[in-house]
Amino acid sequence: MIELRKANRDDSDSIVELLGRCFPANPKAVRSVFNWQYWDNPAGECLAWMAVEDGEVVGHYAGMPVPIVADGAALVAAVGIDAATAPSHRGRGVFDRLLAALYDDVVAQGWSAVLAFPNENSRRGFEKVGGVVVADFAVGAAVVDHGAVAQRFHVPGALGRAVGRLVGRFAAEGEGREVHDISPAVERLWEEVTARTALGLRRDPAWQHWRYRMAPVPYRFFELGDGSEVRAFCITSRRSLGGLDAVTVLDLAFADPSDGASLLRHVKSVAGPAAVMVLSAPPDDPVWTAARAGGLRRLPERRLPEQIHFGVARPQLAGLEQPTWALPWGVLDHL
Repeated sequence: MIELRKANRDDSDSIVELLGRCFPANPKAVRSVFNWQYWDNPAGECLAWMAVEDGEVVGHYAGMPVPIVADGAALVAAVGIDAATAPSHRGRGVFDRLLAALYDDVVAQGWSAVLAFPNENSRRGFEKVGGVVVADFAVGAAVVDHGAVAQRFHVPGALGRAVGRLVGRFAAEGEGREVHDISPAVERLWEEVTARTALGLRRDPAWQHWRYRMAPVPYRFFELGDGSEVRAFCITSRRSLGGLDAVTVLDLAFADPSDGASLLRHVKSVAGPAAVMVLSAPPDDPVWTAARAGGLRRLPERRLPEQIHFGVARPQLAGLEQPTWALPWGVLDHL
């Protein structure tokens, strides 16, 4: 008989083993990465639920706490992560039961809502427990290496390079520099961004430091300013997108969209040897003003490897089930 129970630190090895078995490339198959995300989060420990049969963990789902702001109120929400069912137990409703248990736990903890990114396989279960898909993330891209992109899409290399040179002649130059830490001036910028965010991520410095500076994986930081005043700050990582090496913009904060656009153009100029630079966010996120001016172009849905749905479940106050969320990709890039 399959039983559900809430996990604690002592269950970490069993969960790590299941995640590694279901998703061999999952970084959380490494215990140190798992501990960082599940137990060291300054917003609170993850809420983790397990399905157990005959002493074996056969299913898992968790909620990672994330600070948000809604109409000026500082709140905590849970981002659903790491849904995993052992191959031997799929098709038996394990995920649906875990999902309901976790969502009930989020409400019991007094957290404001569950933020979820269901794919086509999990969307049915998400909506079954009252979840509402409020937006589909949009993806913007800028070509860094026209030759590499031309080769990927079977365009003659000489033509791709010629187009790249032509585009480069008319592209505005950006400003910025790479830095290796998060300064108090960046924290002040985050406070300014949070103050004008009606609904979205609350860039709490403690959480941001943990999420990006203390992460056991490499990120790169870029800023625009003179050190004492930072007008734009960007965090990037590397990943594969459609077979191309991509620089992913995880977070972008700016005092003015023109500052954000300038910093994005600088990041693109130093992004090699990547082929493309990408940014993803809800379609109403203010970041798109800077992204468009920074040279990124929205990709049509048919070009996306998979559509990223964004939904809200178990909201504990009115107004959370709206498409106007301001959420950087870094909230989804939870490792």
